[in-house]
Amino acid sequence: MSTFWLWNFAILCGVLAGGVMFCRVIPLYVKKIDVCARGADKNPGAANVFALCGPVTGTICLILDLAKGFAPVYLAAQHLPMSDLRFGLVMLAPVLGHALGVFNHWHGGKCIATSFGVLLAVFPFSPMLLLLAGLYILFVAVVRIRPNRICSIVTFSTFGVLAPLWALYLSQPSVGLGCLLISCTAICKHTTRAQQALLEKEKDTSVQRAIEQAQELVQVHHTTSTQETEQSDEEETQTPHRVS
Repeated sequence: MSTFWLWNFAILCGVLAGGVMFCRVIPLYVKKIDVCARGADKNPGAANVFALCGPVTGTICLILDLAKGFAPVYLAAQHLPMSDLRFGLVMLAPVLGHALGVFNHWHGGKCIATSFGVLLAVFPFSPMLLLLAGLYILFVAVVRIRPNRICSIVTFSTFGVLAPLWALYLSQPSVGLGCLLISCTAICKHTTRAQQALLEKEKDTSVQRAIEQAQELVQVHHTTSTQETEQSDEEETQTPHRVS
């Protein structure tokens, strides 16, 4: 197989591997739980599996999400030069496949575990895994940015700036490109999720407001009907006295 086709094959395998949504398939068939339907954020991710299915199933799904990022990149690194800029696309492929949800009706996840799996595949050649882990610890445990989706946006934004600079300093431009592309994908995914959450909140608010208005109209109508009935009863009561 020529180098050109080998690169394309590695990228395609990465996208397809990333598209396997273990965090939805395993709970669905093992626990009969659809995390996309029951999860608070509808995300097919390990956090929802831990919350809905327990630590054992959650750990299995987390490991598999890490593995689907690790395996295609690690195997590609054994046969392709990591110094080639196209290796950045190999790093992106599993994360992109996970974000798109190729085998999940194009409903993908937030890319966090898969991103760590990709960075684990290039460690210790590149220390970017430590950078992303350190940033998450900083923004989650020290700065404590909430909600989680905003924390992830800030984390990947910072990672997208620092990782390429560090990679250039280490003479690893391909890894820097991969980190930048991974960051952009994760930011886009979390931003889309944030917009969807905002729209759902606005929709719920509008529905609640409509229900309250309907209840007020029913109450007003009931009050008006009651007053008219009482007035009619009074008139009927007074009529015999006038005749006599």
